[in-house]
Amino acid sequence: MHGSGLIRDLLHLSLYLVTIVIWMHLWLICVFNAQGPLKRFFGANALIICALGVPALAALLFGCAYGIFGREGIVGSLIVVGLGFPTVTLVFLRRQARRAD
Repeated sequence: MHGSGLIRDLLHLSLYLVTIVIWMHLWLICVFNAQGPLKRFFGANALIICALGVPALAALLFGCAYGIFGREGIVGSLIVVGLGFPTVTLVFLRRQARRAD
């Protein structure tokens, strides 16, 4: 994969898988718990959006990170964008849900 040894390759693969799981969790929360006018749209199409949107977003994220940072900086960029952004968004959504209760 990167030519740096088996352990480092496995760590990169686990990082990619964790990124996919966190983005999927964020999508499921946002799509299946939509409120207001988005609820009508997401209600009927929620499974299709999750099935097509998550892989498309992952491919777009990986492609953009590869194009911007190149092969050497892709792991660092995926940590920031792939793990940082959805984690911050989930924390924000959790705070908003607590305020609504």
